[in-house]
Amino acid sequence: MFLQEACFLGALCLNSMPLAT
Repeated sequence: MFLQEACFLGALCLNSMPLAT
């Protein structure tokens, strides 16, 4: 599903490079 994939990708992305704006 989109939501599940988005959540997974989002978590991975955040883990890889957190959005510290």
